[in-house]
Amino acid sequence: MDNIVEVMKQLFVEYSGKQIDLATFLSRLNEAVAAHLEIQRMGIWLLVQGGAALSSVDLYDAESGQHSRGALHYQEDNPDYFAALSGQGKVVASKVTADPSLASLLDSYYDPCQIEAVLDVAIMREGNMIGAIRCEQCGGERIWTDSDVRFVEQVASIVSRVR
Repeated sequence: MDNIVEVMKQLFVEYSGKQIDLATFLSRLNEAVAAHLEIQRMGIWLLVQGGAALSSVDLYDAESGQHSRGALHYQEDNPDYFAALSGQGKVVASKVTADPSLASLLDSYYDPCQIEAVLDVAIMREGNMIGAIRCEQCGGERIWTDSDVRFVEQVASIVSRVR
C-alpha cells in the first residue's frame, strides 16, 4: 500500500504544480490504481448533460495498455444503477449478474467487455455526486475487500478535488 500512496501523492504534486495536465493526471492515476488492485479495467466517469449521463473521462484497459474516453451511460436507461450509486455512494458486486441494480448494463456494457465484477464509488463534491470511479474485473468473479472499498473511496476523494 505504501507504494501506491507515494505514487498518488507524486501525481497530485505534479498536477498541483502544473507539471502535468488533467488528462495525464487522470490516465496515470487509472494506471496506478488498476495495477494496485490488479484489475483489467479502471475508469473515471463524470456526470454530463446536467446529470443525465455518466461519461468516461479516462477508461484504462490494463491488458491492452490503451486509454479511451467518451462512453456514455444514460440515467434514463439505467435508473437502478444511478439510484444505487447516488443513494449508497457505491456499488460493490462480486458478480455483476447477481446485482439487480446492474441488470440494465449487462447486455450493453458488461457482457461485451467481459466484465464480471465491479466496484464503483461515487465522486462527491459539496454533497453532490459529480461522477464515479469504476473498477472492473474481467475473466472471473472478485470478492472486493473492505480495504479495496476504502482505497477506492480515497481515490474518489482525490479526484473530487481536481478541477
